[in-house]
Amino acid sequence: MKKDLFLFMAGGSIYPTLEVIWRGRTHISMAVAGGICLCLIDHICNRRMRRRPLLARCCAGSGIITVFRSVGSALAPGDGAGPPSGQIPLFVRKSCKRLGRLIAPQGCI
Repeated sequence: MKKDLFLFMAGGSIYPTLEVIWRGRTHISMAVAGGICLCLIDHICNRRMRRRPLLARCCAGSGIITVFRSVGSALAPGDGAGPPSGQIPLFVRKSCKRLGRLIAPQGCI
């Protein structure tokens, strides 16, 4: 219980700080999201997947953050984190472009 509280407080302070450094502003919901994400990452990646390779755990942690951030942007579009209405979210455009560059050369082998 103490570990979960510490992780929630750490994620709840680190994530908004990074967002202020990167974007210049944040929202209180990002503190909650950071705390929940860090707790989820600990429970899933460090406990359930502890015998899995590091790459698998890193991918799972990235997935947790991406899904949580996407759902948060969809539920609270007023915090400025989501895309303007009618546009594809930026992370989807960037992810697809980067993933395409990564996978395309392997498809030629």
